[in-house]
Amino acid sequence: MNDVIEEMDYQPNLLASSLKTKKTGTIGLIISDSSNLFFTFMQSYIEDIFSSFGYSIIVANSHYDLQKEIEILKMLRSKRVDGILIVPENTDFKYMENINRSGIPVVIIERVINDMNLDCVLIDNKKGSFNATEYLIKLGHKNIGYIDRKTPKSHSIERKKGYIEALKQYKIEPKEEFIIKSGFSCFDGYNAAKYFLQCKEKITAILTFSDFAALGAIRYIFDNGLEVPDDISIIGFTDMPICEYTRPSLTTIQYPVAEIAKASCDILISRIKNQTTDEIKKVLLEPKLIIRESTAQVL
Repeated sequence: MNDVIEEMDYQPNLLASSLKTKKTGTIGLIISDSSNLFFTFMQSYIEDIFSSFGYSIIVANSHYDLQKEIEILKMLRSKRVDGILIVPENTDFKYMENINRSGIPVVIIERVINDMNLDCVLIDNKKGSFNATEYLIKLGHKNIGYIDRKTPKSHSIERKKGYIEALKQYKIEPKEEFIIKSGFSCFDGYNAAKYFLQCKEKITAILTFSDFAALGAIRYIFDNGLEVPDDISIIGFTDMPICEYTRPSLTTIQYPVAEIAKASCDILISRIKNQTTDEIKKVLLEPKLIIRESTAQVL
């Protein structure tokens, strides 16, 4: 009998096990876009963590589509996953709260809405942007352009606040013409830099919403006979692995992706195992400014 079992690569009957424990051994992970490297790395960390606990993962992309997000949540609920991690596009968390109350714990990653009754892991985006802007100011920059997200989310709103608050703290009046709404691709950053170079007042530094936008901005600046950082300093946001290999290497605000994944998984696992109280858990992680070659003193 043992030989037959071994030959068939026998696995325990998960259905029978789930009937006893009322657990399926499955976790749902909803991200906005797996082609975004931030989500790619986060997904990898999360899969490794849950795999070590014996869980399998169902990963789904909402593709920034609110209706698709709701459909995915319904699908995960119907499959009776043991828990859900989500980077939501939807700003109405009522549906997720209903799922949470039904016995499937939900943890929000990197999005926040006031009065949200769900566990969440957040980044102090405002502080990250504030520190980057302050660093540029201390290098002597006053005319600092900011590439904002075209479709605002809670994290992008906080980043813009940090930029504005830093300017005000150093008695520099924020100017609307120094802020452009854009996407976060290299192409978007390229076009945003074109806008800044056409401003009446000379821009000496640009803070961007994403690393890719920063790299696109650098390319436009070089294409037009200028140098980074001699003519314009650039700061990105996230710290993708490519940032230290570009020329110049990119100064950026580092997102603690591994910490985000670990904190999110820790909360969800403790909820699944009923090891936490009813008190909502909120973890706030600090980003770090990584100084490289794309920033310099004003000449």
